Amino acid sequence: LGDACDPDIDGDGVANDSDNCPTVANPDQRDDDNDGLGNACDIDSDGDGHDDADDNCPHIPNADQADLDNDGIGDVCDPDVDGDGVLNTEDNCPAVFNPNQGDVDQDGKGDLCDEDADNDSVLNDDDNCPLVPNPDQADDDGDGIGNACDDDVDGDGVPDGEDNCPMTPNADQSDIDGDGHGDVCDDDADGDSVPNQSDNCPLVPNPDQADDDGDGIGNACDDDVDGDGVPDAEDNCPMTPNADQSDIDGDGHGDVCDDDADGDSVPNGSDNCPLVANPDQADRDGDGAGDACDPDSDGDSVDDDEDNCPSVPNPGQENLDGDEFGDACDDDIDGDLVANAVDNCPMVANSDQADLDGDGIGDACDADLDGDGIDNEDDNCPTVANSDQLDADLDGVGNACQEAPTRIGLFQGFPNPARGTVQIQFAVPSTTGGRLDLFDVTGRLVETLASGTFEAGYHSVTIDVGALHGGTYIYMLTAGGSSASRKLVVIH
Repeated sequence: LGDACDPDIDGDGVANDSDNCPTVANPDQRDDDNDGLGNACDIDSDGDGHDDADDNCPHIPNADQADLDNDGIGDVCDPDVDGDGVLNTEDNCPAVFNPNQGDVDQDGKGDLCDEDADNDSVLNDDDNCPLVPNPDQADDDGDGIGNACDDDVDGDGVPDGEDNCPMTPNADQSDIDGDGHGDVCDDDADGDSVPNQSDNCPLVPNPDQADDDGDGIGNACDDDVDGDGVPDAEDNCPMTPNADQSDIDGDGHGDVCDDDADGDSVPNGSDNCPLVANPDQADRDGDGAGDACDPDSDGDSVDDDEDNCPSVPNPGQENLDGDEFGDACDDDIDGDLVANAVDNCPMVANSDQADLDGDGIGDACDADLDGDGIDNEDDNCPTVANSDQLDADLDGVGNACQEAPTRIGLFQGFPNPARGTVQIQFAVPSTTGGRLDLFDVTGRLVETLASGTFEAGYHSVTIDVGALHGGTYIYMLTAGGSSASRKLVVIH
């Protein structure tokens, strides 16, 4: 039948005049919004103002299109509104994501949507342990976290599970007696069986409670055991009062507790000078007082305070240099500021220590200044070494210290007459070339005795005339354009 004459155009068994969708088959005639148009042909089935094509719940009115979990299904038709995998009918917080369904107080409301999750009558916003019942809201360390849920109740930085005093701050975890209870909460911190309140050293074991100075602080922890005002660490007699800390021998043991106060290895009871070190116990005058503490230690009848050598007998009190030390004990007897041990004239002052001949005897006391083997009083040149004592001009002053000659000079040979060796001396005023010749009386050259360059000064030549015939000879010096000659007699 054509639609024009068909009483049921859409063939859904509902006559056109009764069909809410006459051209769309909808035998159930569903019309959710009761607007007279069946859902099958209604573009807004639920009548909430949103076309079904855009409506996240097309069959349930939800004009606000709320979709808490953003899954594209509106909350009014979503079986799991919060998208936590738990159906709304079973979810203890259907509008709050809580897949674990935590419910601390078991009141059927999940913790995330329970305004008093731990049911301790303190609302979560005000509760310092919102998931742990603590109606007293105790918070010992004042950190805003209640003790009931604080893993460091005393706030000392040590977790309670490791803290040996979890309720009392003790960051250092000190536990002197090692009993697992920190000192700050241990009623016998040192483990000596004496309660802290009765213990005179609560942090140092001392079961005997010894207190030598009676100051209420046990010896074991008293930094001044003997009570003399000197800390034990500095006290040279920590168990015996000695405020002056006298220690004569400087051995670190105070005199009052040192059985050898002077440190001479002789006990005080046997020591003839107990306060003065004298290990040899010398007592020169036999008066029972050791020399070290005897007012006249050298026994010379001169008291030490007047004796210029109090430890060396010198009854005459000799003092060569007139200083405060007698010669017997003066390390510089002559007072020349050179110690006797190194003074080359210890009995004669000679601060310059001059020693011309370097023989170790200073000039001030050397009988042979120039060290030429001739005593000063016999030496024609006492300050210039001249063991030959040559004195060409026989003026008593040796050539070695004679003034420089002003002209050439030829001196008498010695000996003359001669039969063996003869010494001939000559002088030139300046360095020059020259020669010394020996002639016989006929003028024949017998021998050149010396030739070459002669330095300014005195010279000596020794010749042997033993091979010459007896007679008279002439020796001549020629130098610097001048000449001089003398006779020499040879005898046999």
